[in-house]
Amino acid sequence: SYGAGRYILKDIETINGRITFTGDAELILADNVDVTVKGGIAITNASNLVIGAQSTGRSMGRLVVTDVAPRSAGIGPAYGESCGIIRINSGYIVVTGGSGAASIFRSVVM
Repeated sequence: SYGAGRYILKDIETINGRITFTGDAELILADNVDVTVKGGIAITNASNLVIGAQSTGRSMGRLVVTDVAPRSAGIGPAYGESCGIIRINSGYIVVTGGSGAASIFRSVVM
């Protein structure tokens, strides 16, 4: 799991397994990065998550979230849990939640 802080995704990669943030965090997609998270992104209780790209246009970073457990949000809490606010400022974001769940839970798109 990851605590509070700023995390810059710079490498093209696939992450297998759910990522958990346990404090307020900012996730920045560097230019030309292509990240796939298989399992989702969890935000615990009152923690908030901000997602953004380094730039816009053709070089804008890409985040894909897939293969999420049933009844768990693609970005947000697992079933029966809660989280703070998820704010998406920029980036090419594709999220699929688990069956019976939201893709992004408690989100604000700027």
